[in-house]
Amino acid sequence: MSAGLRWTRGASSTPRYVGVGEGAAALYAAIDDLPGRRGALERLALKTIGRRPGRRADEPDIAEAWARVLETHETLGPIRTALFVYTGFYKDTVLAGVIDTGEVRFAKVFRDLEAGAAEQAKHDSLARFAAGPVALAPIVYAGNGIVAYELLPRADRTPDPHRLEAAAHAIAAAALGASRPRDSVAADELRTTVAERLAALGEGQAAEAAKKLDVAHVPLGVAHGDFTPWNTFGLPDGRLALVDYERVAERAPYTDAWHLRTQQAALGGKPGTAASAAAQVAAEAGVSRSEATMWYLTYVLEELRQDLSDWFDAGRRHRQLRRLIGVRASLLRDHARTV
Repeated sequence: MSAGLRWTRGASSTPRYVGVGEGAAALYAAIDDLPGRRGALERLALKTIGRRPGRRADEPDIAEAWARVLETHETLGPIRTALFVYTGFYKDTVLAGVIDTGEVRFAKVFRDLEAGAAEQAKHDSLARFAAGPVALAPIVYAGNGIVAYELLPRADRTPDPHRLEAAAHAIAAAALGASRPRDSVAADELRTTVAERLAALGEGQAAEAAKKLDVAHVPLGVAHGDFTPWNTFGLPDGRLALVDYERVAERAPYTDAWHLRTQQAALGGKPGTAASAAAQVAAEAGVSRSEATMWYLTYVLEELRQDLSDWFDAGRRHRQLRRLIGVRASLLRDHARTV
């Protein structure tokens, strides 16, 4: 254990998070005092770290992360304390709360030293389409495998669903205007990869449905990629702020609108059919319902490619991920039955 680093234990003897420096208590207090629902997930994390499956940060992870945070002190300002640390299930990162010059910021410390710059680039590509009802959380530093964000003052952790939908559709409509054609070879690779891996999981009917989807004519446009209530904050000025840019990429049109509708429902129940999801987008985008349906099904394929990669390549074989794969496979099967 490096100097100045200590484990802080919760109700049990299991290490949950760490405090660094003499201001550690102030950092925890800042998290605990976040207004209203803004700090709900952070407070819950403080109570539950160590009970969830998956990799947790160990002492070498944390010591290395803290050393790299200290290396950035000239950019971040005089650091009095860090770290509030836990690791997300899907993330190869350590999350750090940093108090500097009296302000609390959150930083993501990646194992990959190039990942900070990559997240900055993704933030910038999405910023071209984030206007009107949408804002992006400001990045105050990106380098050395670290991305540091300003905390959003007086932000609401659970913004109104209508604001969420309006923001997702605003990004999607703007990105559609700057979309580009999809490469046919890449389209074939998408279908083949998903079909083969679904078959390996015993999802034979869904695999056959994936093979038959003609996605070569579905264009590509920039999307946030993980547009969900837990990655959004309501701002006092009425805008919605987005955080977490790791999955920003060129995706099927209206991906963020599809994801907002589908992801949360898939975790708690069946998210409806492709046809029902496509009706609103078809009217808004001025395309036929069949074309909008194909956009939606391409989004499903793209999500399955990521989920199946997590399952097979990264070994993240947990119940929630298997459920997501199963629900998305059912969407492909349901579509195949209706055509």
